[in-house]
Amino acid sequence: STLSAPDKDALIKCVCGVFRAHLLQSNIDGASSSPTKVPTEVFNDDYSHLAKQRGTNNYLDDSTPVPTLEDVTAFYRDIFLRSQMEVDCIIITLIYI
Repeated sequence: STLSAPDKDALIKCVCGVFRAHLLQSNIDGASSSPTKVPTEVFNDDYSHLAKQRGTNNYLDDSTPVPTLEDVTAFYRDIFLRSQMEVDCIIITLIYI
């Protein structure tokens, strides 16, 4: 894979590997952290109102498994192909991860 002839599948798999690693780490961090909110958690949304609407106690259930690398890759590839993104967009997503 070079800049003039990038390997899209390899790039997608690498980005999805990073994304899945973040999912796994957040799953580990979430299990060991205290339930109190830290003031700097700007993007830590409260989904309890959705749980009440659905009639469940846990909207974000801790027992939900982290998707496999193949699942994440298939999902990302589907979005990439359907939206007809350029190869540069694969690299740009690392910034947002």
